[in-house]
Amino acid sequence: ADPAGIAFFGRIIAFCHDAYEDLMRDRGVPLHELVTQGEIGLPLANASADFLRPLPHGADVTVEVRVAELREKGFTLEHTVIGPGGDPHARVKTVHVAISRATKRPIPLPERIAKALNEEAP
Repeated sequence: ADPAGIAFFGRIIAFCHDAYEDLMRDRGVPLHELVTQGEIGLPLANASADFLRPLPHGADVTVEVRVAELREKGFTLEHTVIGPGGDPHARVKTVHVAISRATKRPIPLPERIAKALNEEAP
């Protein structure tokens, strides 16, 4: 928490990243495998956040993740951070790009990843 007793903004972004990792794992594409075994990376190209109301320190949160856009070489995710009482506390948008780990240049999103992102939510 910051000195005001509310969750530090960077922690909210981390909640969203954790939810993204969960989404990919649940859809059969664990990100740790991409990092340790694959030839592709999915780094952030952009991230933005709207903080709608303070999130109390220690509050339980739920992060809903939605694939907002799927492109040839990347994708956009929209995250809603839900706090106690079911109210949204933040909306976070992340834009990811597929890159070759060898060249660090954009490449087409592999079919396995595009298919996972295109699945309906369970």
